[in-house]
Amino acid sequence: MKKFWLLLLLLYLVCATSLARGETKPHSTIPQGAFVIVSEWSLDGDTPKGFEKEIKVGLPQVELENGCIRLLSKESSYGLKKKVKFSVKDYPYVHWSWQARTLPKGGDFRKKQTDDQAGQLYLLFPRFPAKLNTRILGYLWENETPKGTSGTSTAWSKLRCIVLRDKTDPLGAWYKESRNVYEDYERLFKEEPPNLGSVALYINSQHTASDAEILYGPIYFTREP
Repeated sequence: MKKFWLLLLLLYLVCATSLARGETKPHSTIPQGAFVIVSEWSLDGDTPKGFEKEIKVGLPQVELENGCIRLLSKESSYGLKKKVKFSVKDYPYVHWSWQARTLPKGGDFRKKQTDDQAGQLYLLFPRFPAKLNTRILGYLWENETPKGTSGTSTAWSKLRCIVLRDKTDPLGAWYKESRNVYEDYERLFKEEPPNLGSVALYINSQHTASDAEILYGPIYFTREP
């Protein structure tokens, strides 16, 4: 009898994982009163509405898929940025869904020569002069760097990163994230956060000469968890 229940549990777990991987879009209900960055993605030409495209290396590949945005990198580096202005003390919790499909081969933000990630969500906190003093808080889907790792970027001294996902998380499955931005900022920068100035999504794979692919669903901030 014990073997029967163990087998039943195993079959349930396998089916649940298969369903999660088979989902075409994340299940997300945005609560009333949220500060919404994007609810359902749409394009204005080849750029998501409300966002600016920033290209560093190569050609960006941005596509819509079931109301989500799909970013692909082939040895390229680019991002999408949306300007905002509010205090994360008022809206401390950020929420988003993402699904990685390909991770840069050997990507590891701890080394400058391998600093590639499929998933990068950045929150920019400008201080005058902005080009020199903007603080950036980043949440990463890494490959080699273990999730739970946090630290300063090798590319920019005022960028602090937190690894939320890594190569141990199954590809092709949707994950919903929720972070207390106010607490993360205070912990990593040892100061009170200024107003949030921008939200940006980046992808790159040029350092490792490989490919990367990720999808994003809704992104929003709330007063409560």
